Amino acid sequence: MRTPKEILLTVIISIITSISLVAQDCTTGDCKEDYGFYSNPEKGLYHGFYKSGNYNGIGYNQTVQGTYYFSEFKDGKPNGYTVYNETGNTTGGMFVNGVKEGVHIEFPVIPNTVKRIAITYEKGKELNRETLTAAKPGANPCIAGDCENGFGIKFDGSMLVSAVWEFGDMVHGQVVNVREGVEKIFMAPDMENAQANYFMYENVPVQEGKLEVASMYKAGQPDGQYIVLNLAAGQMGAAIMKEGETVKKYDVK
Repeated sequence: MRTPKEILLTVIISIITSISLVAQDCTTGDCKEDYGFYSNPEKGLYHGFYKSGNYNGIGYNQTVQGTYYFSEFKDGKPNGYTVYNETGNTTGGMFVNGVKEGVHIEFPVIPNTVKRIAITYEKGKELNRETLTAAKPGANPCIAGDCENGFGIKFDGSMLVSAVWEFGDMVHGQVVNVREGVEKIFMAPDMENAQANYFMYENVPVQEGKLEVASMYKAGQPDGQYIVLNLAAGQMGAAIMKEGETVKKYDVK
């Protein structure tokens, strides 16, 4: 039986295409009403979906300063649950028309240490922050913080979950399969909206670089717009998915 990582890699490999990252302006697709790739040394790059000539839908935007955003963009701005890097640490949290709201969680990468930072925003203004450093695994799977109603880190032997919790359920955060190295960052719908679409970021380690995926999910499967990239290897891809199957693949040249 194939592992979840092997299944994910099969989907990704069927979609990715090598691409030159020295491309100028819109050289691939339709940068007005569909999928397109845009690159300009003075403005940054965007790999994702468009509407009315602006970033609308699933996309990856990297600025000339090196900050980046995986999001479901709205009128050129990060919107909804977004995975981004502005400080050197991958972070997940809600944006409303480009403005940070609610609790955002930073996931620093520190050898042999699990450290997480929760930062609360209101209309883009930082209100407070809380830092957790996990203890060694013990009898209690909650190894730091509050894993019932708060900010906590849980480890069950194969899954490391750093999240905001409510009544013992994950509201949003990061899930790492420590055996396969696959990372997922998302906010899943609640039980009353279990069939609703939601944004998912996935990071899959490979021999060269890392495969990063941003897509819409539904009921645990890719369903909707889907992008993948590996900047180190110069690979990108885009597709429309339905119940985990590719229904349209875009040529990325």
